[in-house]
Amino acid sequence: MSQPRESAWSGVLVAAIGLVAGCDRTGVNPDVGVDGASSDAEIASDAGVSRRAMFVAVGAKARTTISCDDGLTWVANHSDDDTIRCGGGVDCDHDDKVGHGIAFGASWFVANFGHGPAGQIRRSADGVTWTRVDAAKSYQSMMRGATKFVAAGPTPLISTDDGATWTPGTRPVILVDGVRQAVTYRGGVYDGTGFLMVADGPVATYSTDGTTWTQRPIPAGCDALGSLVAGAGTLMLLGSAGLVCRSTDAGATWQTSTVVDQPRTLVWTGTTFLILGKLTAYRSPDGVAWTSEALKRRALGVEQATPPQFGAVGVSPTGSLVAATPALVSYEKQRFYRSADGATWDELPLSAFTGSHPIKQFAWGMGLTSTACPP
Repeated sequence: MSQPRESAWSGVLVAAIGLVAGCDRTGVNPDVGVDGASSDAEIASDAGVSRRAMFVAVGAKARTTISCDDGLTWVANHSDDDTIRCGGGVDCDHDDKVGHGIAFGASWFVANFGHGPAGQIRRSADGVTWTRVDAAKSYQSMMRGATKFVAAGPTPLISTDDGATWTPGTRPVILVDGVRQAVTYRGGVYDGTGFLMVADGPVATYSTDGTTWTQRPIPAGCDALGSLVAGAGTLMLLGSAGLVCRSTDAGATWQTSTVVDQPRTLVWTGTTFLILGKLTAYRSPDGVAWTSEALKRRALGVEQATPPQFGAVGVSPTGSLVAATPALVSYEKQRFYRSADGATWDELPLSAFTGSHPIKQFAWGMGLTSTACPP
C-alpha cells in the first residue's frame, strides 16, 4: 500500500546553520526553520477546536516564543533558565537544552533539544505549554513525514502517535571504502516521499519509512553547514563557501553550483528557493537559475544603512518570512525581522519581542489558542 503524502510544507527544514549548532536549522538553519507543517486533513480532524496560525521559535536553554500575528509581535517568551547569559565563557551550544529542531504535524509542535550531553524531546499543542516526552541522546533536527515524526541522528527516533511516545529506529549503515563508519549527523528533511539525513563526510542516507535506510553520495563541500530544505520535488543543500547542491531523485545524484556573497541560509518559500547572503538575496524556482537582489533593512519604515544580520529564518505557507539575529547578537542586542519578499526586511520595534537567549529554529503551524494567543 502506498504511503499518504504530506502537504508541500511537511518536514521542510528552514534554519540558519540550524543543522548542528542552530544551526537548523534550520534547520531551520540548519542556525535556521519550518521543520514541518500539518496537512489540511490533520487540522480538520479536530473540528470545533479553536486554532490559530502561528510561528513558534526555539532556542538556547529551551527558550520558546510564539507569534500569532504573522511575525509582527512575539509573546509567551520562556526558557528553563532566564538568569544565564550565553557567551562570555558560558557555553549554551553543548548542553541538553539547546534547540536543534522543531516540526509541526497532527496538531502538535514537536521539538528536540540537546547537543553533546543527553538531549530531550518536548511537544506542545499551543507553543506555550511544553511537555517532555522523551529523555534521549542528542538529535540534530526534527522531521515530520506523512504519518510520523522522525528525530534525525545516528539511531533515528520514531513517533507514530503525534510525538507522545518514541521508539528507536534502525541505525543506518554508513560505509566508506567498504568500512563501516561512525558519523556525526548534521540534520535531516522530509521531501514529501522520504527522509534524508546528512552527515559529516559528507555522506547522506535516505528512507521512505524512517526505518530502512539507504546510503546516498554527497558531493564534496555539500556538508549542510548552511541549510537543508526540500520543495517542488527537489532537495537543496547549502554547503560551505557558497556551494549549492541540488537533487531531484531523492539524493541519489546531485548537481552543484556556486553562489557568492557569503550565503547564510537557504529556505523554500512554497514557490521559490531563497538564499540569504550577507548583502544579497538570491531566488530560484528550481535551484538552477538564480536572480539576485540587494538586501534591505527598514526600522520604523525607514531604510537603514546596513542589511539585517541573519541567524534562524522561518517561513509560512503564504510566504511570510521571519528571522532573528545570530547567536552572538542576543539579549539587549537581539532583533527580530519580518519580510514579505525575502529582500526587504522590517526590523521589529523592541516592544514587539523579548530579547533573550539565542533563537535557533522556527516552525509554522496551526496551534491551539491560549491566553497568549486568544481566538
